Amino acid sequence: MDGRRAGTGACPYGKICRFWVSYPMLFLGLDLAWGRKNTSGGCVVSCPPDAGGRGFVLEYTETLSDDDEIVRWVSRWNDEAGPDGLLLGVDAPLLVPNMAGKRPCETTLGQRFARFQAGAHPANRTIFGGDVRGERLVSRLAEIGIAHDPYLSAERQTGMRQMMEVFPHPAHIVLFGLAKTLKYKPKPKRSYETRWAAMNDYSRLLRSLAQFDPPLDLPTDWPPADVTGQIGSGLKRLEDGMDALTCAYIVFWYWHRGAAGAEVIGDMTEGYVVIPQMPKVEEQR
Repeated sequence: MDGRRAGTGACPYGKICRFWVSYPMLFLGLDLAWGRKNTSGGCVVSCPPDAGGRGFVLEYTETLSDDDEIVRWVSRWNDEAGPDGLLLGVDAPLLVPNMAGKRPCETTLGQRFARFQAGAHPANRTIFGGDVRGERLVSRLAEIGIAHDPYLSAERQTGMRQMMEVFPHPAHIVLFGLAKTLKYKPKPKRSYETRWAAMNDYSRLLRSLAQFDPPLDLPTDWPPADVTGQIGSGLKRLEDGMDALTCAYIVFWYWHRGAAGAEVIGDMTEGYVVIPQMPKVEEQR
């Protein structure tokens, strides 16, 4: 794993932020590859004491590989988390009971976000060959005390250790007021020039989170302001890391604002996705 601790450019607490024995509250984001071949991205955000509710990136990685490495990564931060707890947002299906078609939450997302081109890929057990990686991860992390639960009952609730499924594309629409999704994903006939421009916009938007509520400060050198010239796996890994950052911010936003700050589309029976509440975008402007 090529995990990089963010330097003092991200956290004005300097050595405190990097070398605390434990942290007060941690927010992890995981852009989980659906299959075994691709790497996954991870990001860790903390909200230190006396920081006025401000978040800081502690670590980011773009090269998490198999399930064992991901569990070790989460477990390490779970051990470092203070008594306030830990929230983990995962961009991948964590509950897939249906053998075919779509989960109801994906149908709802498609209906609500079609005009933004922010619908979800269908998830079913047939596509996964009956072995859903996200469900395996849920089972593994339950063994270290992290519960699969998308519900928070109060603003800045403490003491929880929970994981939940999140989805960056509609979150981008909600948080940044976009008319369409950013076109940074590889698609047939989509040029590198298009993807580079979208990734540069993505980086700029992520940095604008410093002015949001809750605010989030990023490292001075990541993500890069200009990715022009990046191709292949290098560009893909950068994309994974940035999506992981979005996942971490979603759960940070949810914790900061409480139950009113996020929407659970679906349920724990047929599958769900957590996104920021749409009306809240007006408060950011």
